[in-house]
Amino acid sequence: MNIPNRETMIQALTRAVCVVEFEKVNGDMRKMHCTLNEVLLPTIQEDKMQAGGFTPKKQVNEKILAVWDINADGWRSFRVDSIKNFEVTKADLPVINENAHTTVD
Repeated sequence: MNIPNRETMIQALTRAVCVVEFEKVNGDMRKMHCTLNEVLLPTIQEDKMQAGGFTPKKQVNEKILAVWDINADGWRSFRVDSIKNFEVTKADLPVINENAHTTVD
């Protein structure tokens, strides 16, 4: 199977729920239903530092992709080079901000 690049995966995840099969660092295989669609993400509340104007600058690691795991109801990440299969399952979900996750790390 032809695995899409990181940016293409981010675009698909922003618009859909996808199934990602990947090899974990410990060698186990994992199949995860995940998304970056804001409609399905939890509400984010600003912490006290952000409310005070502090915005941390974190360098993006292009080798890792953080996603919302639909079944685990939490954030998970995987190495892009460990993906064995990437499939869009529920497409055309509403998109609040198309550029919201271009710097996900």
